[in-house]
Amino acid sequence: MTLKESPDGITVHNYRQNFGTVHSLLLNLQDGELEFTFGSPLYNELHRLKTGGKFPYREVKVLLPEGEYGPDFWAVMEE
Repeated sequence: MTLKESPDGITVHNYRQNFGTVHSLLLNLQDGELEFTFGSPLYNELHRLKTGGKFPYREVKVLLPEGEYGPDFWAVMEE
């Protein structure tokens, strides 16, 4: 879901119009692990962290590429 761009997935790169993926987070409750990215998972590194673990970085470089979606992006979708 997060590894596909809209409309096929939920990741969006429309930051100029305040509608872009700034982070993604998936929790694996069975293994006590979380997977996350800062920014879109299509352009940024996936990190894994076990429950109680420490994130090893103080800074992470994040890419926020701007997509071109056009006016149809904001159109109401009907089922």
